[in-house]
Amino acid sequence: MKPLVYLFPFLLAIVTITSCQKKDVEPQPKPFVEKGQKAVSNPYPGPLIPVYRFVKNGRHFFTTTLNEGYAAGMTLEGQAFRIRQHDPNLFTHMYENWKTETLHRYYNTQDGSHLLKVHNNTELSTQWAPWVYEGLTGIVYSYPGDEPNGVEIHRYRKSNPVDYLFTVGTGELGSGAAGYVHEGLAFWAIAN
Repeated sequence: MKPLVYLFPFLLAIVTITSCQKKDVEPQPKPFVEKGQKAVSNPYPGPLIPVYRFVKNGRHFFTTTLNEGYAAGMTLEGQAFRIRQHDPNLFTHMYENWKTETLHRYYNTQDGSHLLKVHNNTELSTQWAPWVYEGLTGIVYSYPGDEPNGVEIHRYRKSNPVDYLFTVGTGELGSGAAGYVHEGLAFWAIAN
């Protein structure tokens, strides 16, 4: 009986320590401050990926893989901007901690145009006629201060042929030019 008396406090300590440990704790973002910059809210920790801009017959196409554009017979105009790669291992509601939104691509079955569209977690939609959902492209920012190298991405629309063009800032087309109408600020991405 005496050996059990000596063992009891030891077992009690193990049970107490084990029950006090946090379980299923969500990963927290690491602080992000570049040398010489002011501290900003933590950007989403996913790696940066390029978004390439292709064109064919007056229609633009944006993709994160060069092969997709070349396979469609399109001409590469260059790297448009960068976005963060989606990490499926992070909890969905954690995106809100970084003030990010998911960027999705759609294809219009009637006119052949492609569209990048930002969704927040509450309005995620996979299809609306005549648009067909092509998939998640990556992660972009909702506000300018959430990424130290953030740039405005503006959306322009042309009617003939129907085309959606995304540019860094308004320097390329201003308030509209070459048949394009400025539709406004679409999202924030990362400078090249």
